[in-house]
Amino acid sequence: MKKLTCLMMTLGCVISLGSLAAEERPATPKVTTVKPPERLYVYRDAESVENQFHPSGSMGDAYFLKIDPEWPAATYEGETCVRLEYKPQKEQPAEYVTKYRIEVKSLDPCVAEERHHYEGHHLNYAGLCWQHPEGNWGDKDSGMNLTGYNKLVFHARGQEGLEMVERVKVGNKAPECPDIFPDSLEIERLMIPLSTEWTEHSINLAGFNMTRVANGFCIFFGPEFSPEVGVLFLDDIYFTYDPTLKPPSNELTYPLAVYDDLYTPVRRFAGAGSMGDEAGLSFDLNVKEQCQEGRSCARFSYSPSQSPKEPWAGFQFQISEEHWGTRDETYDLNKAGHLTFWARGEKGGERIDEFRVGCLKGKFPDSVCAGIGPVKLTKTWKKYVIDLQGFDLARVAGGFSWSTDGSANPGGVTFFLDAIQFEQAAKR
Repeated sequence: MKKLTCLMMTLGCVISLGSLAAEERPATPKVTTVKPPERLYVYRDAESVENQFHPSGSMGDAYFLKIDPEWPAATYEGETCVRLEYKPQKEQPAEYVTKYRIEVKSLDPCVAEERHHYEGHHLNYAGLCWQHPEGNWGDKDSGMNLTGYNKLVFHARGQEGLEMVERVKVGNKAPECPDIFPDSLEIERLMIPLSTEWTEHSINLAGFNMTRVANGFCIFFGPEFSPEVGVLFLDDIYFTYDPTLKPPSNELTYPLAVYDDLYTPVRRFAGAGSMGDEAGLSFDLNVKEQCQEGRSCARFSYSPSQSPKEPWAGFQFQISEEHWGTRDETYDLNKAGHLTFWARGEKGGERIDEFRVGCLKGKFPDSVCAGIGPVKLTKTWKKYVIDLQGFDLARVAGGFSWSTDGSANPGGVTFFLDAIQFEQAAKR
């Protein structure tokens, strides 16, 4: 006789069919399915049994990120909150390189191979993911089935009120290792300014596949987080259902910005990727002085490093972080007729070899590779155009990039970009 054993748990009832013959036993599901309560917590209190995810996923310049999930003061609710401190670094201490090499060896092999490339210089960002189970980078065939939820809520405040969160997200499709066990979704929200008061924020998950979620909540900090040491606090992070939410629109409207203002809440090409001699390259996407328009512009500086493996450097605005043609995620931009951007040199006379649209290769390459160059910049802002008429724009993940050879600027180069956008083809 089949025995039915019902174990009452926080999130529901697990039914065991223990006496079935081995050949009749159904496969054990590796994704935890939950009967949705009103709220499913990522973090409630440090010791709460309701916490379903663990803050185990440190990323980027994690050595410079301090994490305290048991902060007892000035919480939003309950006894504890999470305190995060990040200090952006221009130089990398020797002990960081040693520590980072040790940590790299403990990661999943294909992730480690990708990150090993960055030894010797910092990544210019840091991040933290709450994962299920602990330490799940996609190498574990597990996660949570959160079908029934359509909203992620979190509460945050800054210590000074001037902090800027680069982005938050739910899910991770693991672009470095597409053949492992990716989450069923990856959805981001960009550029969240903080005040000194607790404020509720949310991510709209309506319409997304919630059947496998290993990365419940991720938060990222870049150079715009704080000019010195930035501190923020998080509390009450949970999934819930909001009947008023509708799926976010994916319709593209023109002009379509690649980069116009770092504070724009919707950025279609938010992924940033440096190329070539990365050790000699530095950039700031949040320059606030002498911009062409808006509240911010981008500054790039390149001076060849000692004995570089590549004699050039560049930067790519792409559809998502670390895309590089590794995932089937692109835009159809066939309605665009050209891309325009504004640029100026710090001194004038700087030479940039190429400005390009598309050109990503990899498993899922862009359908277009177009550009202009070489370009000699002026000290004042000047508008440039890349003509896209006649090109196949059906698959575009690389929105805009630049590259330059070290020999073209022997003393180094510093220049600025602003208002990069696709514009619709003129109707005939």
